[in-house]
Amino acid sequence: MPTVDLTARLARETEPGERDVFLFDRALPGFGLRVHRTGAKAWIVQTRIEGKSRRIVIARYGEMDLAQARRRHSEGEDGPNRGHAGRRVSAPLRTALEALRAQD
Repeated sequence: MPTVDLTARLARETEPGERDVFLFDRALPGFGLRVHRTGAKAWIVQTRIEGKSRRIVIARYGEMDLAQARRRHSEGEDGPNRGHAGRRVSAPLRTALEALRAQD
């Protein structure tokens, strides 16, 4: 997956491809933008949970800007802790995330 200096302009101008496009931020490991084939975009966090790589949606592009998405990821409000307000994380994954939080 390419790592880039993720900017608001790059996020706005990235076009969909034949497959989903992933742009990961050089400055914030695991944080990135997913551009679906349909053109829909989402701010994501890629993390490992119990040895498996998971991509969790922070928010859809347009719901929040780049600075807000970075801040949310850095603060752990959503991102690898809960997913997008707990709505897009499956029950087994949510259980695993809660177990990880309990270990801290």
